[in-house]
Amino acid sequence: MASDPTSSAANFYTRTPWLATFALSALGYLLAGAAALTLAIPPGYASPLYPAAGVALAGVLLGGWRILPAVVLGSFSLNLALGLQRASFDAGMLLLPAVVSLGAAAQAFVGAALVTRFTRRPLTLSEPRDLVAFLLAAAVSCGVSAGAGHAVLWLTHTVPTASLAFSVATWWVGDLLGVLIATPVILSFFGRPREAWAPRRKSVGLTLLLVTALLALGIRQVASWDRERVRTAFDRDAASASQVLAAQLREPLQALEALRGVFIASEEVSRSELTIASKAWLAQGNLQAMGWSERVARADLPAFEAAARADGPASFHVFDRSDAPAVNGYDSDGDSELMPIRFIEPPQGDEVLGLNVLSVPAARAAIGLTRSSGQPAATVGFALSQLPAKLAGPVGIVVYQAIYAPIDPAPPNRQAALRGVVFVTLRMDAQLSALKTQIAPYLTLCIADSTPGAARQRLAGPPGCEQSRSADLQQVRALNYAGRQWELRISAQADELAEAHGADVWLFALVGLLFTAMLGGFLLISTGRTRRIETAVRERTAALQAEVLEREVAQRALRESEQRLRNTLDNVPIGVIYTDLSGRVKQCNPRFSELAGCSEDELLNRSLADCLHPDDVAQSEALMAQLVRGEIPMYRRTLRFIAQPGATLWVQVTMSLLLGSQGEPRSVVGVVEDITEHLKLEAAEHAREAAEASNHAKSEFLSRMSHELRTPLNAVLGFTQLLQIEARQSGQADQLAKLEHVRAAGDHLLSLINDVLDLSGLEAGEIKLLLQPVDLDVLVRQSLPLLQSLADQHDVVV
Repeated sequence: MASDPTSSAANFYTRTPWLATFALSALGYLLAGAAALTLAIPPGYASPLYPAAGVALAGVLLGGWRILPAVVLGSFSLNLALGLQRASFDAGMLLLPAVVSLGAAAQAFVGAALVTRFTRRPLTLSEPRDLVAFLLAAAVSCGVSAGAGHAVLWLTHTVPTASLAFSVATWWVGDLLGVLIATPVILSFFGRPREAWAPRRKSVGLTLLLVTALLALGIRQVASWDRERVRTAFDRDAASASQVLAAQLREPLQALEALRGVFIASEEVSRSELTIASKAWLAQGNLQAMGWSERVARADLPAFEAAARADGPASFHVFDRSDAPAVNGYDSDGDSELMPIRFIEPPQGDEVLGLNVLSVPAARAAIGLTRSSGQPAATVGFALSQLPAKLAGPVGIVVYQAIYAPIDPAPPNRQAALRGVVFVTLRMDAQLSALKTQIAPYLTLCIADSTPGAARQRLAGPPGCEQSRSADLQQVRALNYAGRQWELRISAQADELAEAHGADVWLFALVGLLFTAMLGGFLLISTGRTRRIETAVRERTAALQAEVLEREVAQRALRESEQRLRNTLDNVPIGVIYTDLSGRVKQCNPRFSELAGCSEDELLNRSLADCLHPDDVAQSEALMAQLVRGEIPMYRRTLRFIAQPGATLWVQVTMSLLLGSQGEPRSVVGVVEDITEHLKLEAAEHAREAAEASNHAKSEFLSRMSHELRTPLNAVLGFTQLLQIEARQSGQADQLAKLEHVRAAGDHLLSLINDVLDLSGLEAGEIKLLLQPVDLDVLVRQSLPLLQSLADQHDVVV
């Protein structure tokens, strides 16, 4: 085994100064690593694509062990800068960059030694055997840096045990991808012998650079999708947590209202009655206590205490909170009235029973609000016990509800009508604890009082959460609760979601690793062959590019087809409607909305039967029931549609059943076509056909009548001609002239009959018109004898 894994690169140093190579290796590692870390996945910040590992291996293959310090320098600078970005500097921060940089150098040396040992000299990576050896050497050596780095990350608790395997796998895949891409690229530009590597600058170097860019873009896009999905999941879980908390906080107000009802129903509520009224609410576990504080005039205090002792503990007495003077200088001796706690469930002992709640500043302010408004009023957060030793204990609130006598006085009379207040006590951290089984476990909840004029106060949640902005995922939701304005701050750290956040990225990187290994091997083998094989590779590459282009064209055509389909659906002059199985509208196109005379929003969840004529509803519902039961695959009917505002349209409705993946009925799709105009056209067509039939009958009648008229007329004309011959022979000039008039009139009548026959033939398309000149003088002379007698009767002279 050669001691120097890069003896084949001796010629490289005859032309390149060692110092320049050293500087380029360190700078190349730093720049490649910085670019790769933009894809890093928390909490270990391992990158699924790390070309710097390939830069380190290529540098050692070309420059020998003297390049190892450059790898250490580049890796240490990179990881130190990364640590400074995420935390303030301390001496312990140097440990991780030091270990990671030494691991990177050891990985490069081991990888170069294995490649030199198991591949043939000179290093050309042209044969499948050499490529397999290179791939195995890279796979083995890439575990060195991942193992060393994660040992420190695990010991320093930067990466939790649960995420350790995922982070190690991501680191290993990223380094291996970087070696398979960056090492051949650098060798294609600087490797020896030049006749083996120089022709590969474009086919190997540029191609793998393109693959790197595509992988980086793909990883970034998948990571972006993952972040968006995580953000969407967080928003959904946060909204659910907010709803659950809001529902949980409604229970105390309901309990308060129930307690209010007890005191409204009875002017003298006993301890046992309050116990019964509060038992069911307290059993749910969301309330700390429920009770009654009674308004007592100072003059009536002895009588009040006596009555309380008679109905409760003999030690009952009214007292102020012991820290009241120290907290706010309160002295009940100056008040004309007190408001001691008369009843409280569960029993709290002498610490609470008899406490004058007006001596508690928070309670005094809330009681004043409910006394004047008649609505529930919550206190600010305060320590629930009146003992000074417990002032730093869990924060709670008390919600008060005023009780009046009479029950509902006018606002000006509420101060005087106050009997006392019922109250419920909540410990806010207990409210959040009750949510743990109902919300996503990674969520951190914080409740803060943000009422204007009051200092922001944490009611529940981790200390300082009311001001924190450090969470990667955070929502702030407003809660208006019993007169107070609260903020619910929901947050989560991205580190807690690291595995879910990076699983798809890791899977994409693994697929990219397999693809890159195959592509790199293919390119290296093909470019080491003869020109004929190079030509075949170019053709194959062109075919692959054409296939990719064809796929893109097909995808673009598919998108355009989908767009055309959407445009067609929106612009087709036929209504399209989707309904549920009961006939309620779920979606429709603009044409259906136009037919119905109202917008799509107005149609949603309305029944299709609402749009039909009342006489057609029963038939439509019966057919719909048959369709849903599967008795018929579809139906088509002509129905009347009641459009707004009351216009009736005739439509043809075609309804079909849509089935789910298991063959179950899922929904109904229908096509509604306005056939009102079509029906009108059909009616007009029938009328036209009737008119044509009538016209044909008329023509046939004229034709028959003309023939029938011409037959006797021919006889008249024949006998007239015979009479003319006899008159001409006998010399009866007067009779001959009259017969001439008869004959001329008969010829005219025959001409008219012939014209009628010609007219009927013309309408039937069986005659052709003959256009020729007519002698007008002859026509007038022929017409005069026919009109002469009529002209003589009216003294018309020509």
